[in-house]
Amino acid sequence: MSRAGVTSGHALSTFPCYRILPTAYLSLKLSACRAWQGLNRHRRKFVPPVFRAALVQPVPRELMLRLRFALPLGTRQQFSGKDLAMPTDTLIHGDCLRVLPELAAGSVDFILTDPPYLVRYRPRDGRGVAGDDNAAWLKPAFAQMYRVLQADGFCFSFYGWPHADRFMEAFRSAGFRPVGHFSFPKRYTSSVGHVRCQHECAYLLAKGNPNKPRNPLGDVIEWSENTGNKLHPTQKPVSVLLPLIETYSSVGGRVLDPFAGSGSSLLAAKTLGRGWLGIEIDQHYHAVASRRLANEGVGP
Repeated sequence: MSRAGVTSGHALSTFPCYRILPTAYLSLKLSACRAWQGLNRHRRKFVPPVFRAALVQPVPRELMLRLRFALPLGTRQQFSGKDLAMPTDTLIHGDCLRVLPELAAGSVDFILTDPPYLVRYRPRDGRGVAGDDNAAWLKPAFAQMYRVLQADGFCFSFYGWPHADRFMEAFRSAGFRPVGHFSFPKRYTSSVGHVRCQHECAYLLAKGNPNKPRNPLGDVIEWSENTGNKLHPTQKPVSVLLPLIETYSSVGGRVLDPFAGSGSSLLAAKTLGRGWLGIEIDQHYHAVASRRLANEGVGP
């Protein structure tokens, strides 16, 4: 994939220079920002207000992300996290193994994600989930999640119980430690095998030593809503995700979901006044999630 698609929650400026010579614009912008940072407070007073506003204005995140994935790897290194603003309220179309390394360490406040369960899940309609047929991504993804999560922060991850050992190994090797295990009993049966599958499960993981929440959640949360998986084969209801974000993140904080799917976690974060950043590898589901977030309806 040569470019990453980006959907932003904010309107973006449309200066022609962004479209015509984006690389030259970004290089010039970075040079100007460094020059501004090199001026002491006294000398900044002599910079005309119109130029001062242009210097301190952040690089548009659409341009920043598009260029960082379009440029050759050797060139990307000059565009460091110190120069480029961390994207917020953004859904990126891309592979999280490529996108996460581009994010600054400790730049997100809470991670809520529903990664592939490694079970080759296929509903009757034939839809699939990218990455559900192999575990090559598992350890690298959680290692990057640990890196971008703030110190003393929480990561909440659903997982596939048939491969609980693989997920736990990935959690621990990344540096996470489990501090809670959740069960979500359903009122309906998802599938039938040796048993009737009627629950989901997830781990609450800690990086460092986060403070205990003022009102901790019970570790059994009823899955009272059935989405029918209309938008995604493993679609989670927003109502289940809301209390997780409300309890384990702060208002104004940034919530990350590297496996965004249909965008339920991002929609929950948006509803609660959190910043949100999502990554979705499948172009179709990226489009679905983008429409949901643009329409601002909570729904199931």
